[in-house]
Amino acid sequence: MSVRALLTLVSVTFFALLLTYGTSFTNSFHYDDAHSIVENPHIRTVRNIPAYFHTPEMFSGMEERAMYRPVVVTTLALNYWLGGYQVWGYHVVNFLIHCSATAAVYAVGTCLSLSLTGAAIAAILFAFHPVQSEAVNYISSRSESLAALAFMASLAFHLRWRSRGVVPLYGASLLSFVVALLSKSTAITLPAVLLCIFLLDRKRTREHFHRRLIWQAPYWLLAAGYVLIVRGIALSAFVDPVRPWADQIYTQLKAVPYYLQVVIMPVSLSVEHQFSVTDQIYSATVIVSLFFVLSLGFIVFAALCGSARWRVPGLLLLCAFITMLPASVVPLNVLVNDHRLYLPMALIGLAFCGLWWSRFDSMSANFFHGAGKWMLFSFAFISILIIGVRNTTWRDGLSLWQDAVNKAPMMYRSHMHLGGAQEEAGQIDLALVSYKRAVELAPEIAEAHYNHANGLRLYGRISDAREVYKNSLHVNPNYRPSLVNLANLELDAGRPQMAEKHLVRALESAPNVASLRRLLGVAYRNQRRYEEAANMFQQAIALDPENLEVYYNLANLRFDQGRLEDASKLYRHVLQHNSADLRAAYNLCDTTVRLGQFHEAIQVCKEGLRLSPGQGKFYYPLAQAQEGLGRFRDAANSYRSLLQGDIPSALRSRVMKKLDRYKSAGD
Repeated sequence: MSVRALLTLVSVTFFALLLTYGTSFTNSFHYDDAHSIVENPHIRTVRNIPAYFHTPEMFSGMEERAMYRPVVVTTLALNYWLGGYQVWGYHVVNFLIHCSATAAVYAVGTCLSLSLTGAAIAAILFAFHPVQSEAVNYISSRSESLAALAFMASLAFHLRWRSRGVVPLYGASLLSFVVALLSKSTAITLPAVLLCIFLLDRKRTREHFHRRLIWQAPYWLLAAGYVLIVRGIALSAFVDPVRPWADQIYTQLKAVPYYLQVVIMPVSLSVEHQFSVTDQIYSATVIVSLFFVLSLGFIVFAALCGSARWRVPGLLLLCAFITMLPASVVPLNVLVNDHRLYLPMALIGLAFCGLWWSRFDSMSANFFHGAGKWMLFSFAFISILIIGVRNTTWRDGLSLWQDAVNKAPMMYRSHMHLGGAQEEAGQIDLALVSYKRAVELAPEIAEAHYNHANGLRLYGRISDAREVYKNSLHVNPNYRPSLVNLANLELDAGRPQMAEKHLVRALESAPNVASLRRLLGVAYRNQRRYEEAANMFQQAIALDPENLEVYYNLANLRFDQGRLEDASKLYRHVLQHNSADLRAAYNLCDTTVRLGQFHEAIQVCKEGLRLSPGQGKFYYPLAQAQEGLGRFRDAANSYRSLLQGDIPSALRSRVMKKLDRYKSAGD
């Protein structure tokens, strides 16, 4: 393939990818995006970037979902810095990472025994395979694609260094490996992949063996260092696994043929697959899967021991299997999903093209002038159609989880998350049905009860919601979301002591969550324990200085204490960062009137009325400020405007008396 043909192919591939995935750029945030992006205060300032590298808790707005992925969080912070929560910006970055990963696959192909044409076809297979649509559409799967990009780049630099001996290429390989590790832990398999490539290289000489082997050591040292950094997170997965280890092995044996089916026939792609845990080794499915895995292993072994034309494909298939090991060995909540195939697909595509080009040399020579051209175009056309459907499915939560329920009706997570999407859409009746079905399928899952309780609460069935929240705590006594929502219910019911009890319990497992300290401060304030409340609010501000709700609560506390100047400053701080906060605006009006700052009160009240003409309550402090300035006619007009709205009877009576006095005074 000439350079001109290669540039043409790159351009055509990029624009084809843009047309294919361009329809996904307006799709919404999904699933883990809520806690890692939308509700994550840590990404809202780029000043936090250095802290991402030593504080795993900054990965999420929920401390218990801490992950050490600082490079991923850095890209999210840059996304927010550039465009806030404009979702298209996040999708564009995911798309560009996918394009870059495609280029890295091509680079690795050229470093192996593939021709330029073979490497290009492998890259196209990787880029347009429908199974990759999840990693591109799902913003939180950026960790998968970013790690794969850095993994393949490190592999390409290493292979090029081995062939040319240029030391900077070796340094670039190590640096890329570090980026991969800091994106996702699955990249830790790279040293094993490099070792396999080294040991199976029959061209190496005996005298170079030890010297070359020493060059492998830094990769293993980096991997060991990474394990030391994340040992706290890793130990929780090993010490307290989500399922028994035997069940994990039996289940993941089934996953191997299942994944192969998804690769060959990607027609049942879903965010949640109909795939269950197996706890018996004598299950027919496990036995058949074990036989399949052993057969596949024998084929790979035969390829590695065979002629040169089979060795590279066999090696790449072995490497693809190695990259799947972390997600297979470590028990995870999700048994199988599409985006775990992202990196293995790169190696599988290279293996396929390596086999094709070494086995069918005559056909490969004229690939773009014969049947191969039409095979490639057919693959691309069918893949683009499937990806287009998946883009539409990922449009919003309703379409995504309805598709999951249709394809995985016996998986509780499908129903639970469909209920959440229906709840957001205001379809509370349907959400309750979905939540109830999730509880029926998984009564042992606290989150299923919690979401059901949320639906009942929105529906107005408060007593039922309280009982279902308690059901979730029977399953998991320390389930923080249920403790928080029970505390909110107790606050609404005027029982701050009970709310305090739930919040203190929640803080025991999550002491650094600002929202918990804010709520506990509210509970203390409602008990008139003002100093304790102020201390909690100050701690919440120290943990999350961007949380305006804490400043608002602290302002209300200072108002209760009679510290009106402090309250006024805090209300101004809230409005400075969110001028549309009508609660803070009204309270600032009231506070400035009490301080005798009538001109400022009038200005704030008029701004509040401009922003929300329906908020007639602003007329009351406006009239009081006008009275303070002696503008009684204006005050009377403001009182009359207030009476046109729906106000409490006591206030209506008080305003009527004022107007009667104005009338008797002839004003």
